[in-house]
Amino acid sequence: MYPIETIELTKIYRKTSQGIEGIEKISLKLSEGQILSLLGPNGAGKTTFIKIITSQILPDSGEVFIYGNPLCKIIKESQILIRQQIGYLPETPFFYAKLTGWEFARFMESIYNCPLEEGGSLSFHSIADAFNLTSHLNKLIASYSQGMLRKLVLCFAITFGKKIIILDEPSNGLDPDSYLTLKDILRECRAQKRAILLSTHHLSLAQEIADEIAIFHQGHIKCKVKNDGSVEVLYKKIIHEVKNIE
Repeated sequence: MYPIETIELTKIYRKTSQGIEGIEKISLKLSEGQILSLLGPNGAGKTTFIKIITSQILPDSGEVFIYGNPLCKIIKESQILIRQQIGYLPETPFFYAKLTGWEFARFMESIYNCPLEEGGSLSFHSIADAFNLTSHLNKLIASYSQGMLRKLVLCFAITFGKKIIILDEPSNGLDPDSYLTLKDILRECRAQKRAILLSTHHLSLAQEIADEIAIFHQGHIKCKVKNDGSVEVLYKKIIHEVKNIE
């Protein structure tokens, strides 16, 4: 069984003369200990795909399997148990600004039913230290910069993603030191056999850490290949070919 498998996943918001808004017949498999990076221009369907996998929206057709469990066809109580296996960083996270970082962390701990202290070098405390965030956790979230907010949610995604981690634009707003730390942490997660789905606009991040690359365009996967270190060349080639066809 794969940590994540999708079969002909489809969600179409509307059709235009240029194509579709949404995704159509997306089939992907994510293995344990693998980093799969989703690439593509704005509006290509990457975030829609992720929102279906995290059960925020329902597909028009197709299915998502989390370790063989059909996510879209089970009752909500079972969905909650499955989602507790997934650490998730949305592109635009929601925060309770009047809580401190620690208060919000304890709130998230209660939702995931997973102690912050668990995980050794990948525990909440260790990751917060690695991101130089610990000294800010007693401050109100309202005072955080965009980079600090990003690091806080990354701490949650990695801490609670014991088996599966889904990251939508994780490097947005990170300073250079935190960017390097992120790559090291994701490599450690992979070494611990966690499955990581990573959507990014930064080709360099995908090139440096991803095992496989899936390029989205107008709701379809145009290419899915192993990362051979030439992500930028491949991306330019695929997108250029698509634009010429159009």
